Amino acid sequence: MIVRYDAWTTHAGRIAAERATGTGHAVALAGGARRLRIKDGESVWRTIAQLRAQPGVDYAVPDYRIQPTSAYFPNDPGRGGKGNWRKLQWNFAGPFGVRAPRAWGTLRGLHADGGRGVTVAVIDSGIAPDVISAIRYAHQHNVVMVGSAGNDSENRLSYPAQDPDVISVGATTSSGCQAEYSNFGNGLDLMAPGGGTDAELTGSSWDRAHCGRGGDGREIFQQTFVESFSDFHLVGVEGTSESAPHVTAIAAMIIASHRLGAHPSADAVKARIESRARDVGPPGYDKHYGYGLVDAAASVAP
Repeated sequence: MIVRYDAWTTHAGRIAAERATGTGHAVALAGGARRLRIKDGESVWRTIAQLRAQPGVDYAVPDYRIQPTSAYFPNDPGRGGKGNWRKLQWNFAGPFGVRAPRAWGTLRGLHADGGRGVTVAVIDSGIAPDVISAIRYAHQHNVVMVGSAGNDSENRLSYPAQDPDVISVGATTSSGCQAEYSNFGNGLDLMAPGGGTDAELTGSSWDRAHCGRGGDGREIFQQTFVESFSDFHLVGVEGTSESAPHVTAIAAMIIASHRLGAHPSADAVKARIESRARDVGPPGYDKHYGYGLVDAAASVAP
């Protein structure tokens, strides 16, 4: 697996983390990362979860075997030449993006490009008895539902995100930190890129090392209607409404990949995304980051 430690982590701290997780034989890689081997026979994903919980670990991910189709980078020009979309859309391919190119490559290899065969519906709803009963009905029929946590910087989740049958999603910045506008609270499931500036959090080593410096305010770019139905172009926006679609897309790719079988339950899809999310913020689950920053590549990996 590949692990990178925070800049302040000492040699003794790295050794302690590796001993605690049954890993070792570290090999230095470019960018300050290290390749570790599992020595105690534990599974890759359990070991990664243990590493992510260690003090001083910036991130830990599987060491995927590189294949020609392991990543797919569209030639979309963005606002420039071939492939320039990557300069704008940090949320897909940046250090704290969702690792979309690797997921796209995996789906292409499975002939399930773009979540082929999966229907995605976008619904704008409030709270009403009919909505609540519709959510219950949909969950009973294994429809995966995703909701935005809200943009009020408050310790509460908006509805329907607060419904236990809906995957609630908060927003992160390009620094991997909770966005200043993002709602949080008990029951928050996941985080995904929403853009904007960092919330001023200091409650964990992650926040102290990465966040609270304002961030660079980078936005999420998308093709959308701006002022009228005839005004449709690439525009930068921010919010948890931009975060939730990342999770919706990952759910669609999991279903299309058949990693969980031909007809996975909504709960199984949710558990898959949560268990393979990148643990940012305090180790383990917390109300500011939920189970972590979604990882599309890990979610569709074998």
